[in-house]
Amino acid sequence: MANRRSRLNDDVGPDVGSRPNGRCIINACTGVDAFFVLLLDAVQPSVDVGECTQCIGDVDHRLAGVFEIAWRNERAGGRLLRVVEMLLMIDKREVPGLGIFQRSSGGNQEIFRTDHLAVDPLCQLANGYTHDNAPSLVRRRAIRLRSEDMYRHRALQIKPIANRATSVHNVSYPSPLERNDMSQTYRVAIIGRTGKGNYGHGLDTAWIDHPGTEIVAVADEDEKGRDAAQKRLKCANAYADYREMLKKERPHFVSVADRWLDQHRDMVLACAEVGASIFLEKPICRTLAEADEMIAACEKHHVKCAIAHQTRYSPRVAKVKELVAAGQLGELMELRGRGKEDQRGGGQDLMVLGTHVFDLMRYFAGDAKWCFSRIHFEKRLATIPGDVRMGGEGMGPVLGDRITAMYGFDQGLIGHFATQKATAGIGARFGLFLCGSKGIMHLLTGSLPAIYYLDDPAWMSAGKSVKPWQEVTSQGIGVPETATSKGAFELGNSRIVADLIASVEKDRQPLGSIYDGRAALEMILATYESHKLGKVVDLPLKNRTHPLA
Repeated sequence: MANRRSRLNDDVGPDVGSRPNGRCIINACTGVDAFFVLLLDAVQPSVDVGECTQCIGDVDHRLAGVFEIAWRNERAGGRLLRVVEMLLMIDKREVPGLGIFQRSSGGNQEIFRTDHLAVDPLCQLANGYTHDNAPSLVRRRAIRLRSEDMYRHRALQIKPIANRATSVHNVSYPSPLERNDMSQTYRVAIIGRTGKGNYGHGLDTAWIDHPGTEIVAVADEDEKGRDAAQKRLKCANAYADYREMLKKERPHFVSVADRWLDQHRDMVLACAEVGASIFLEKPICRTLAEADEMIAACEKHHVKCAIAHQTRYSPRVAKVKELVAAGQLGELMELRGRGKEDQRGGGQDLMVLGTHVFDLMRYFAGDAKWCFSRIHFEKRLATIPGDVRMGGEGMGPVLGDRITAMYGFDQGLIGHFATQKATAGIGARFGLFLCGSKGIMHLLTGSLPAIYYLDDPAWMSAGKSVKPWQEVTSQGIGVPETATSKGAFELGNSRIVADLIASVEKDRQPLGSIYDGRAALEMILATYESHKLGKVVDLPLKNRTHPLA
């Protein structure tokens, strides 16, 4: 103990609270040794430095040794957190061999930057890390939990893993939000805009009574809407400014619920900056440039974003994918989708509801590689800019009242999409046909959409075949349904929320991620780009601005 404290030149005392303003300074001359001695002293004061053989090697091995010791002793977690918090108070110090300790201006996402790796001790302890063939044992994880959250919710519970290997090179640590302390509650905030997209399709109420979550606040610029939402959601706080809410409440998750697209980009960036993962109403935004910014922000701040494509999350659709993979339809030959074709038929339908169809196309066929389209307005070929108009719901410019588009996927698979202002059968054709060499399936949309299967390679139920259409449920073809949903979106939203939380805890992307949302938007905008250029366009699009702007 004495020799270690002397090595710190008494610059770091044992009690953070005894230092002026809770601050401490590591003398630069102590270098990398002081950093690890300090951590070792935190996790196990009774052990000498020499007892940790892993701490005599390079930076990776030293840090591994520190966490190995911490793992052996459950109480060590609290002590290590205390020291890490102390280290985070360092303004800026040059430390030989370790680069620069630097606190970010945001104050909530401090990073220890080094020449060859990024060491975020607080998040590394929370998130865990693995060592296999990675170039560095220490690697940044997807979720960054703020120190105040650690203490408030006791998110860190260091417990041994069953059958854990004793060798530090084979250690596997838990992911960030795998809560050993199940009393932890995730803080949830809601952003809505009464009169401007409101609260979307139930993205606010999706969190009510969801296990392990608590809605702590809502933001709405409309006073009456805000008051109503606060009562509906039974949350303690309400704000007119969502930025103020995010700053004060520091939520773990946020529903960006409004349907209007004009602020989606700004809202997602603001959420990401405070480290909150996002449940976002579709479509994700207006342009690919905005989508690129949103994705960059989520990646930078290590947060997840799930898109409200409820049909993708349906247990019935999951069963269809299973059946297709098993060869029920034979070779998948063609995809046929149509919009809702109501008064929004054409450009607005393409944007608002086409996103669901394109998301389903990609769910079964993967990324589109090219697009060719033709757009008409009032029974003639639409012109740009003459026929361009501003769409509703803050979506930006739209074009046409009749759209036909074709998309190419891998292995020659073709997808078709069409929408027009229909005079009959409004909404009846909204969905997707999966056409295979053995049969065909018709999928509608929603949490438990109607799905029908025809076992006929001619794709017809009359004439030579006379085979009946059979209903497909989550249990299979012609098997009674066991799943239930209170409404069109309730089950889907609940499954999205559960998957979003799981994606954070397991450090993976949601089933319907922001990348999927951007890809659906790219198919939408490729439709305009192809019509404008009068030719096939390749995806991803080179033009990241709106083709009609």
